[in-house]
Amino acid sequence: MIKQFQAYHGTNTGSAENIMREGVKIKKYSFISAELESVPGDLGMGFYAYDDSYQNALDFITKFHNIDDPKVLKLNLEVDEDKYLDFDDPDNEEIFKQHFNVKQIQNLSRRYKSAKGDKSRQCLDGLIIEYILFKTRLDVDLISKKTYTHFKGLPQLSHFTNGTELCIKNNKIINNDIEVIEPCTKER
Repeated sequence: MIKQFQAYHGTNTGSAENIMREGVKIKKYSFISAELESVPGDLGMGFYAYDDSYQNALDFITKFHNIDDPKVLKLNLEVDEDKYLDFDDPDNEEIFKQHFNVKQIQNLSRRYKSAKGDKSRQCLDGLIIEYILFKTRLDVDLISKKTYTHFKGLPQLSHFTNGTELCIKNNKIINNDIEVIEPCTKER
């Protein structure tokens, strides 16, 4: 069975033009290489978007990347249900919890600290997810999880989710009709 998603990815003008011209490029994470190329995001290595939330994509790119020329890409995704990993599903959440132990976190943390890239990340969920995929040899094209992203410069007032993040691990699930949406500047 095929699952469909309408996803939104925040970026800048240059990157949007590059994606429109060359398509989405997705790096793979490797536990085999001696030195890691980069640190995975919270859902693992992939191309990130928000499920059905233009505003979250815009808020993310303007807050965390401080750019003057934000663009939002609208993507239509089609993924085989067998290659979709939803971490809001209780069975998948249980698999994650089974791998989330202190010894494993310490081992992953040592490897993480030797990696190139942003070492300020405090969340190691993405490393754990990549470890699960590596150990189980799961072939996954899309990962999703309801998350809370603190967009504004205000204190975090809630832990309830404010969006569903998507981690696209295979660009073949993206239909060719990517659309660039010019941002409106209205506040939430």
